[in-house]
Amino acid sequence: MQMIEVAVIGAGVSGLIATRFLAAKPQLFSVDVYERADFIGGLWVYTDKMAIDDNYPAHGCLYKSLMTNTHRSCLGWPDFSLPDSITESFVHHTKVLKYIEAYADHYKLKKYIHFSTLVTNVSRIDSENPHRPRWLVETLDVSTARPSKSKVYDAVIVANGHYNMPYQPDIAGMERFEGEIEHSRNYRIPEPYRGKRVLIVGAMPSGFDILKDIHPYARRVYVCAGEHDLFNLRGQCDAGLLPAHVSPVAHVASLSADTATLLDGSTVCVDAVLFCTGYRYAFPFLDATCGVELEHAGKLVRPLFKHMIHARYHTLLFLGLPSSPIEFRVGYVQAPIVLKVLDGSLELPSEAEMIAAQTREIEDRAARGQKPHHAHCMSFPPPYDAYSYPKDLAQFGGIENVLEDKKDFHEAVLKQMKENYFAFRDRNNYS
Repeated sequence: MQMIEVAVIGAGVSGLIATRFLAAKPQLFSVDVYERADFIGGLWVYTDKMAIDDNYPAHGCLYKSLMTNTHRSCLGWPDFSLPDSITESFVHHTKVLKYIEAYADHYKLKKYIHFSTLVTNVSRIDSENPHRPRWLVETLDVSTARPSKSKVYDAVIVANGHYNMPYQPDIAGMERFEGEIEHSRNYRIPEPYRGKRVLIVGAMPSGFDILKDIHPYARRVYVCAGEHDLFNLRGQCDAGLLPAHVSPVAHVASLSADTATLLDGSTVCVDAVLFCTGYRYAFPFLDATCGVELEHAGKLVRPLFKHMIHARYHTLLFLGLPSSPIEFRVGYVQAPIVLKVLDGSLELPSEAEMIAAQTREIEDRAARGQKPHHAHCMSFPPPYDAYSYPKDLAQFGGIENVLEDKKDFHEAVLKQMKENYFAFRDRNNYS
């Protein structure tokens, strides 16, 4: 079989996992990885920088105190165990980065990576098979700001992450608010919120973690939990498990100079609004020939089958796109599927069937009360939970689901998070 040349965009977790699998078959795949930074690790590299320049944000959305909300038993990759030196149940981000770096060194992945190289454009080159086009990848040397090279590839794997471009809902009156408005992407330390009344919009893990970080400093904290309240903020408040100066509230409807009006008609006076509302997808390097559409403020990517395979152009694939509590490991089910798509050993449904499958999922999610911006979120009850997705992928691809063995353990942690988020990391025994 002719060598398949693959470009991987991004050397974060998903890009490294894809590279590890491709590099394991050198007789079949040739791989180039393009990383615009001069380091690996993607979002796991902490930085104080927050700027967004020309639609390319500075690396980093971590806050200084961040620890995993996944227990160490569910964190390590199936073929590369966590080091014995990690004994704590939940791991600080600095140790996660060292683990990622050790993984890259163990599998000798850095030799495939073109550092400080920004992919500026990807365009389709039609081939005899309309579903398997080739791709022209153009890049820029970040250090010199000069075009570095262009190369044609048989396939492109997009692994540029989804914690780059903040998703911030448009709230009426934001322009009149005289306090501070910030997105969690730019949150680093709690001290700037000392003595302030803070409204946190969003009660997913980042909202909870930042709440835990700032509440010792803030005078008052209000948290908009939303109708789903997936982590039971209101129930934990009713049980007396939240600090006295922390209150769950309805979602914000509008802002004025120093007041937030909520959807239930009540009002709260605040000095700062912190949006913990997630991120939107951005692929500024994919030109119109790639046929990728972003809808609902960049929260829905079409046309994707199984959240990863372009329904029309099967040689354009996306890794790590779904938002999931176990997304650190989900690449170990996605990457084998990618290889089977590329070597032709996995038969795909027709284009119409794959597009229809995505449409059915969107409609089913809506029927269950999920919003359009939840299209790729795997934090809901089955079948849109963390473990149903890799199970479905493995069944479709005829591969082993290497993540299933941690499901019960993960669910025990999730249960404790919903019962007492402030204390779930203090517990060691989740067996």
